[in-house]
Formats: sequence, C-alpha cells, structure tokens
Amino acid sequence: MIIGSGLIAHGVAPYFETSETACVYVAGISNPACTGQREFERESVCLTAVLMSVTLKSISTKWVSVISKKLNAEI
Repeated sequence: MIIGSGLIAHGVAPYFETSETACVYVAGISNPACTGQREFERESVCLTAVLMSVTLKSISTKWVSVISKKLNAEI
C-alpha cells in the first residue's frame, strides 16, 4: 500500500503497490517554503490515522513506538 501521489510515490509504486505487508507513507507537504504550523499538524494527523489503521503485524512494534514518541514530542 502506498499513501501519497507525488513524485516519490510514483517512484516507489512499482516496488510496493501490490505489497500486502508494506505500507509506504510518502505523503506530506510538498512546498519547501511552507512554514505554517497548521499544514504540519494536518500531516501529523494523517500519518497517525494511517498508522492506527494499518495492521500492526505489518509494522514492527519498535517502529510504532519510535514514531508515536516523535509525533507526541512534536505536537
């Protein structure tokens, strides 16, 4: 599964689009000049929703823990 539709998503699609065990999150803010907190918060919410909806067996518990700590520290 691939989450995203930009250049990177299209680049990794041939490798992961039919995978039943991988979730590749390549969505986000594409404007490097963006500084608004609202945009970053929106992406944080989207990433959290994806992590919660993906089957935990496809993501190691270690990575979920690391990502959760990072998101909680930034919010």
